Amino acid sequence: DQTEEVKKRVAEMEKFFTPIPSIPNTNHLNDRILSFAVRDTVSQIRAAAQSRGVTLPTTTPDFAFSFSLQMGKTIYDPNSADMLARQLGEVKVICDTLFAARIMALDSIQRERTSDDSSLGQYATQPDYVDSISVTNGSTVISPYQITFECFTPQLGTVLANFANQKHTMVVKTLDIQPADSTMGMEGGGGRYGSEPAYGTPQAIPRGG
Repeated sequence: DQTEEVKKRVAEMEKFFTPIPSIPNTNHLNDRILSFAVRDTVSQIRAAAQSRGVTLPTTTPDFAFSFSLQMGKTIYDPNSADMLARQLGEVKVICDTLFAARIMALDSIQRERTSDDSSLGQYATQPDYVDSISVTNGSTVISPYQITFECFTPQLGTVLANFANQKHTMVVKTLDIQPADSTMGMEGGGGRYGSEPAYGTPQAIPRGG
């Protein structure tokens, strides 16, 4: 009876650990498919940011949401394809969650390095990566991400609520909140008078095994 009860509880909990679909969501990856997926997904996220009025970094004209290296390639490390596709799906969900909360600006998003990112010593000069690596207990994989963004206090609450309510179980492990300069004057057409943007750093996404 106890075994059946445990199985029932596990089945009920599984819906909270739904894996984020990879992009592309296929078992037959090759360089051409992955190259198209990277470019198309980055374009979609850029368009979503623009439609929501989210400012992206201007110091990097081709801001690629942590896939700067992959955007310029057509051939990838064969051992990295599955992980890159998984990360691409996760980054899109993270960005969609942030944009839905109407944040003002996305300053950076960092992910775990893949073998493709580590080739040719590229990772030493790229700002797209965290130093942490994924961990697993055999049934669940926890993947690290770090995000820096600007928003007003109410939007930060919405961001946290949106992450908490995600069916994919996104866990915000740490927050580093830095108030805006109280002397900041009006910027642009909308204006910010002593506003308090907050910088959130959701750092891990448990992924169902």
